[in-house]
Amino acid sequence: MKYLISLSLKYLRRQKLRSTLTFFSIVLSVFILNTCSVYFSSIITSSRNTIIQTEGSWELECSNIIEQSKDIKKIQYHTSVSNFFYRSQESLQMFTITSNPVPDDPIEYFNISFDDKTSVRCQNLYQYSQTGDPQLINHENISDIQLSENEPEPGSAYMPEFLKKYGYKAGDNISITFTPVKADIDKNSDVAGQIISDYRKDNTSGKPLTNQSLWLSLLRKHDINDIQLTEKSEGIPFSCAYHIAGFIKSDTAYLNTSFCFQTTVGSDNIVSGIARLNPDISDKYVPYSMSYARIKDSINFNTGAEKLISDLGYPENSIFELFPDECVHSDLLAAELKPAYALAQYAIDIVFFLFFLAIAWVISRFVIDNAFEISVCERSAQFGLLRTLGASKSQIKALVFTEAIVYCLTAVPLGVACAVLSCRSVFSSLRKSGITTCEFNINPVFTLIGILLSVTAIFFSAYSSAIWASRKLSPSEALSFGKPDRKTGKRKIKENKGKSRINKKSGVFIFSYTLKNILRTKRRFLISFIALASSVLLFTSLALTGLNLYLSDNLISELSLTGDFQIYSNSLSLADDAEEQFENNELFSDFSSVISYCTSISDNDSQVVKSFFPNDISNGHNIYIRTIDKRNYDKYILPLTSVTYKEFTDTKSALFYSGHSVSQDYKKCILKPSADFGYNTDPSIYIGENNSVSVSGLVTNDNNQNLCIEYLLISRDNFDPQMVTNAQSISDISITVNASSFVNYDKASDYLNQFLKKEIYYYYTDTFYLHTGLEYFIRAVVKIALVFILSLWLTGIISMANSINTSVLNRQKELIMMRSIGMSKRQLYSTVIFESILYSSLSTVIGTAAGIAVLLLEIKCYNTQIKSVFITSAVVFIIISIVFNILVSVLSVFPAVHSISQKLKTE
Repeated sequence: MKYLISLSLKYLRRQKLRSTLTFFSIVLSVFILNTCSVYFSSIITSSRNTIIQTEGSWELECSNIIEQSKDIKKIQYHTSVSNFFYRSQESLQMFTITSNPVPDDPIEYFNISFDDKTSVRCQNLYQYSQTGDPQLINHENISDIQLSENEPEPGSAYMPEFLKKYGYKAGDNISITFTPVKADIDKNSDVAGQIISDYRKDNTSGKPLTNQSLWLSLLRKHDINDIQLTEKSEGIPFSCAYHIAGFIKSDTAYLNTSFCFQTTVGSDNIVSGIARLNPDISDKYVPYSMSYARIKDSINFNTGAEKLISDLGYPENSIFELFPDECVHSDLLAAELKPAYALAQYAIDIVFFLFFLAIAWVISRFVIDNAFEISVCERSAQFGLLRTLGASKSQIKALVFTEAIVYCLTAVPLGVACAVLSCRSVFSSLRKSGITTCEFNINPVFTLIGILLSVTAIFFSAYSSAIWASRKLSPSEALSFGKPDRKTGKRKIKENKGKSRINKKSGVFIFSYTLKNILRTKRRFLISFIALASSVLLFTSLALTGLNLYLSDNLISELSLTGDFQIYSNSLSLADDAEEQFENNELFSDFSSVISYCTSISDNDSQVVKSFFPNDISNGHNIYIRTIDKRNYDKYILPLTSVTYKEFTDTKSALFYSGHSVSQDYKKCILKPSADFGYNTDPSIYIGENNSVSVSGLVTNDNNQNLCIEYLLISRDNFDPQMVTNAQSISDISITVNASSFVNYDKASDYLNQFLKKEIYYYYTDTFYLHTGLEYFIRAVVKIALVFILSLWLTGIISMANSINTSVLNRQKELIMMRSIGMSKRQLYSTVIFESILYSSLSTVIGTAAGIAVLLLEIKCYNTQIKSVFITSAVVFIIISIVFNILVSVLSVFPAVHSISQKLKTE
């Protein structure tokens, strides 16, 4: 046995070319298999990170099983729970609710006095309490309150920030009295006259006011503290005293602010106490709570959840009744591969992965099998001789399996290492592009699956070849490289009465002889042909698609958004704070803020608006206003108007805008001056309270104004908060910030997160990878595509080189014989080279044609426009691709040509 093993190793050393080609075939096959497993492992980890970032790391929503405050602590400190969060909200909203509200309807509010020294009016009362880790839910802040993460001590509370203007500070004690009040508006007051005037102006159609929302919107234009009231009717007051632990910020977009405060979990419920004392407002009391828990990772999820509900006094079999599907974070559990949910949640993904892995394994298996078969066929004479000398089948098999073990110990580690490095490079580029949830991860289970599949493919191929090698060969089969004897008696061989084929013209003979050699080994050539043609198909279709996108318009310009971070809010204070924090910050290259709101216009103004916006004007009397800062003005508007931002601001002029609702609102704009609409001078329009602006023209990025957004564009410096106070609504405040570079992305992101902890906002988006990091994002996508394309292409090239070189080596005696009967060296070498050209050109042309077909189908499906420059570029690209593949295939056969040359010299 020792001699047989040394014989196998000697063969591997002697046949360096054969061993090298087989080695790299196995390396590529292992690379493809393990790339799939490493990618899948990293994708699952990245999905988990994305879910945690957007939805939180909670696993159970426990509101259904919390009945008393003591249950909160019982869940929080339970042995099965690793993390917990609880938040409660109780509210009383005091506003007029009637079926047909009119100005005579009374106003309901709370009169809130502090230490019997001062008082305010509020229509909304909110009491919050929370405990645990709020990062467990990680929900985007969609409320109008910024609560403190620290739970106040018993007897303490976080009070609304507006108390600071009354001289209160953290550490003070405060006594508060809440008194429900119902009162009428003093019709003789200025505020009442303005409300009634607005009501009558908006009711010019004569229709009765049956919609409550309009009446409420009229009230909200005014601070309730400024409204003169009469005929007050007070309810039963409720008093409490607290130590001020600090202050919380609430949305102050409207001046009739809500009174929001945060107390300790389980403390006296002020809001519910007020509702109990005043039954007439008890129907306006709304309690709400949320609670989330995470089961410890060290225990089974089902076991931990069942123990939790059992210790709370519920029967164990009620887990699915207490926790319906929406209360179990099944997406996260699946991403964490928790056994109870992983297979069901990711069934389709797992099936797709297994299907893709099976295809990769079959391709790898064919390629490795081809390499082993070639190796064994080449040594068929040696195996026949060993069998003749008495070697057993087991000993012959051991020779082949020795090679398989050597390849397992050398090629498999290299293939796995290449797969890991490739995947790591891709996910590193994705992180650099700003997709921080992308994480490279090597899961031992998936890695082991990839290695086992690789080793299995090697030994399956080795086994099939070993079975063939260990069979008993006749001397003639051994001398003909294992080919069985043909019984020519069964068929009549036609006598060729013409000239011998060797006497034919050189070109015809070379083609005929080459085609015969290909057909003799058609199985091996077919495998290599499919691999190379598939890689050419993928490369051609992807490359031409990318080329078409690039030439149709700049790809990066089309994909790129206008900023790295977008913040959306309706808090005016956030816009001012953001300007202070980001304007001259070295971590950020650009900063801009846009304030949008809706306000009413007069009948005369509506005629002006209609002339600029003939298609639509909201209700004929409302218009949306949007601000533009200097950065966006200089970038988009200045080239159109030639009016500087300072001149635009000083003249208090405005522009109407009409265009598609996209992030690049001002791209490809054109300017139509007021003269185009029949005005000799710029018409004026009133916005807010007596703010007159002249309209100098219409900015539009689309001649067809269907499906467009329309608004009035004013300078950011001309914006007055009083405009919003008197507006009907704030659409949003959009703040865009750009990181100075991808190097500063992490610092910029952390800085922004710290800033937002102190602010009120709806949500913010991180789109760094579609702006500053877009180049790195595209690189990562290109890497992913190239990894698989190059793997298939190299597999096809090596398999082709392996087949051609083996065919040549196996035909050495035949070629020497052909040389001895008159074939020139030039003819001899031409047959080998032509065989390679014929094979590679056929696979390249078919693969390229299929790639073009895929591109045309894509263009038809997506109705993509093709430019003439693309056709020219595509033709050049296709020619270069075909020539390159043929050139590579020709170069790959030179070792075989060199081997023949050396053999001829020795003969």
